[in-house]
Amino acid sequence: MEAAVSSDLPGEVVFGMPDGRRSIGLVLKRTYTFQDGGGCTPAEEDRQEEISFAEVPYEELEPPRVSPIRLDCDLLAFRPKTDVVVQGNAYTYFSGVTQTHVSLRLGTLERTIRVYGDRALLRGLDGKLRFGPPEPFDVMPLRYDR
Repeated sequence: MEAAVSSDLPGEVVFGMPDGRRSIGLVLKRTYTFQDGGGCTPAEEDRQEEISFAEVPYEELEPPRVSPIRLDCDLLAFRPKTDVVVQGNAYTYFSGVTQTHVSLRLGTLERTIRVYGDRALLRGLDGKLRFGPPEPFDVMPLRYDR
């Protein structure tokens, strides 16, 4: 039996034993472009992200710093639900904003996150660590390390 997969849609067959049962899964990945005012369309074929077989960092940093992850491994196929990962930018409506909200709606599912400007880790007079006030921003990246 052969499975047909569109050539413009990255796909991988994976095998595993979730719950102790032998299983086969098909991992498909699609990259979308969001339009102003809502809605999205599949990105052009040359802009589709390939399936990641391991963590892929944005850039390699010198230790002791940790390189931020651009892509995580996509081959964890046996999950109870579908993952939606959003990486992009949060834009503010006005200059000098220190926080804003970003929402994503897919059918009846809606999630909202609060996005803050860069914050410094400070030590108070009592010796305890705390975050300082957020810096103003116009654009803030939405990614794993932010």
